[in-house]
This record gives sequence, C-alpha cells and structure tokens, in this order.
Amino acid sequence: PMIYGLILSGGDPYSVIELRKLFDTGMMQLAMQKRTDAQLEELHEALAVLSRVVRENPEEQAVLAEDVKFHRIICEMANNHLADKISLVIERLTMPSRIQAVRRFVERGEYDDFIRKHEDMVRIISERDYAELAKVIDDHYTYWRSVSVRMQAPKSKLYDDGK
Repeated sequence: PMIYGLILSGGDPYSVIELRKLFDTGMMQLAMQKRTDAQLEELHEALAVLSRVVRENPEEQAVLAEDVKFHRIICEMANNHLADKISLVIERLTMPSRIQAVRRFVERGEYDDFIRKHEDMVRIISERDYAELAKVIDDHYTYWRSVSVRMQAPKSKLYDDGK
C-alpha cells in the first residue's frame, strides 16, 4: 500500500530522482555481488540489442522498450524478489519522465553518448567496480534529470549543480 501511495501522490521530480538513485545504486551493488556469468552474458546481449535499436531505428518507443529490458535484467541480477517488486513500482513512477528523457536524446541525436552510459553500467557490473558506481549512476541520469527538473519543483540541494 505504501508503494502504491507513492505512485498516486507522485512527488516532486527531485524526490523521484533521489529515490531512484538510491534504489538503483543498491540494485547495482547487489547485481555486482550476485551476478552469474549467464546473467552477465544476458546483459551484454541486451546492450547489443539496445545499441542496434538506437543506431538503426532510434524511434522513441523502440528505444524505451529496449532500455526498460536492459534495466530489468540488472534488477534480476540482484536476485532479490522484494527489491524486484519495488523496482517495478519505481519503473511505473518514473515512466513519464523516462519517456521524455528518451525523446530528448533521440531529438538531439546523441546516440553514442546514450550507448556509452549503458556500456559503463555493463563494465562496472562485469568488473565489480564499486568505486565507479556513484559516478556511473549519476552520469546515466543526465537526460532523465534534465527533463525531470523541467517538469516541476523546488530545487533540491542534491542538484544545485545546474544540470
């Protein structure tokens, strides 16, 4: 009930970004710890499909669908059924702004940057590079943060960097 209350109440974009950042950081840490070679191969395959879609058919819905699949695999790698259920709720909560973020990167034609951000995630999971986790997560949110902060809200101290 509390999680569904979050969906219904929404919240300012900064709070949503902070929630997802906290959650994604934890999920990535679990994925690094628990990933299997088979799951890592599945993540590499998802990255290849995402890259192909972005380069060959950068249509907003197709890119978004593959991006969601990519991130779902990371959640599955964490191997925690409770966290996985919460991730589905957070996915629903963030979907409107994620759609806008994909739209923005497609309109700007920043395909290589988008793919690099996902490659960085695969790299740190593969290498279990915990030291780079916060940087990679923050970099990954570039497009999403830029559209989310324009959707509304008083500025959080966490994002006083003007991004």
